[in-house]
Parts: sequence; C-alpha cells; structure tokens
Amino acid sequence: SKRRQTTENVAIYAIRWLGCLLLMEYFTHRFPFFAVISSGLVQHLTIAETAVLFYLTLKIMWLKFLLIWRFFRLWALADGVFVPENMIRCMSNNCSLEQFWKGWHSSFNKWLVRYLYKPLGGRDCRYVSVWLIFLFVALWHDLEPKLLAWGVLNAFFYVVEVLCRRVVKQYKPSAFLNALCVLGSAVYIGVLILVNLIGYSGAAGQSQLRVLFMRLTSTEGLTVLLVSGYFLVLGIFFMDYLKQMGCTASKDS
Repeated sequence: SKRRQTTENVAIYAIRWLGCLLLMEYFTHRFPFFAVISSGLVQHLTIAETAVLFYLTLKIMWLKFLLIWRFFRLWALADGVFVPENMIRCMSNNCSLEQFWKGWHSSFNKWLVRYLYKPLGGRDCRYVSVWLIFLFVALWHDLEPKLLAWGVLNAFFYVVEVLCRRVVKQYKPSAFLNALCVLGSAVYIGVLILVNLIGYSGAAGQSQLRVLFMRLTSTEGLTVLLVSGYFLVLGIFFMDYLKQMGCTASKDS
C-alpha cells in the first residue's frame, strides 16, 4: 500500500537534485571520459592517468543513476507518495560489497530480499542463495557474458566477505586486527571498482580494461597499485573516524 509523504521537504530535495544535474552537465562537458575510453586513447595514457580515468568513469555512472532514480522519487514525493531512497550512501564511502549493494539500488534490494532472499532460506542459506540472486540480477539487466561474469564475481566476493567477517568476530578487538580489517577494506574497494568495471563497461571499455590489466603487472603499474592502496587505507581510517563521530549515518528510507 502507498505511504503518504509527510516528512520529506520536496523543495530542498528538488534543489539537491538540480545541483546534481548541474554537476553532471559540467562533468560531461569538461571531462569526456566515455569518449576517451571509446576512442582508444587509453593506451597513450600513463597507468596512473588510466586508473583515474576508469575510477571517474564509474563516478559519472553513479551520478547518472542517481539522477534517474531521484528524479522519479522527487516526482512521487511531489505527488505526496513516500517511496524508498536509492543510493543511501556515497559510492566512495563504501568498503563492503554487502553494504554497497544494500545501498546502491536500495528499493530493488528490498524487493530481492522479500521475493528471493527470504524464500530461498534467508541467512541460513545465503552462501548458496547469493549465487542465484546475483545470477537473476545479471539476467535482469541483460543476457551478456560480461554481466554473467559480474554476477559470479559479486557472489564469490560476497561469500568471501561474509566468511572473513565470521572469522574476525572470533577474535578480541586489537590494533593489529583493526589494521588487518582496514587493509581488507582497502582491497574490497578495489574489488568493487574491478567488478563494476567488468560488468558495466561497453565493448570499447572491455578492450581498454584488458590493456589496463596487462600494464598493471609492470613496475609502474605495481607502484600505482601500492600508492592507491596507501591512500585507500587513509580514506578508510578517515571514514571510520567519521562513523565514530556519527557523521556518516545514512537515512535508509
């Protein structure tokens, strides 16, 4: 049944959406990321420039979906109907695959939980059901090999994450354990970037990704990975600090 909208300030929500739209217009005019990837110019960039290019391309995709989903939510709110919010946490403020997908398309996640996750056994069977759920989501997007690979990779790393979390809970909190968790979180940010690039890059993007992967095995590539990892670790420490200060509590509508 429909819930009447009484708490959300529609005018402020509309202004925030308009700000995101203007940001999207600025980025697409000033930084033609997709055109660079499609043109084949990636092979002429340094590895660091290529890594930044693919990372910011994901950000543009994030912003694109945010505009689409929040426009229709804005429409519903203006009509007095309350609907769930999507993207309840910034894409850059995620170091957990499970939490990322809970917040990414939150309304769709609620549907999956109700009609697939719980009927398939819920938490007791999640190590098996997650493969079926991600396969369904991949087919729901389209029948493409890259999306099937995306679904399999998501399911695999989800299982790894849940198992690692179970192991960590068996030990008492310590500085060493916290540092280990931070390193694992940094790795999972890379996993999220990798998996989504594989799933959502076009044909041209896939070929450029293969070039990037081959170049990452060079000395320069390994240096870029180490420097990126260093800054990811710093970012995770900062996110943890903000979380402890109560500054990152997301509103799951």
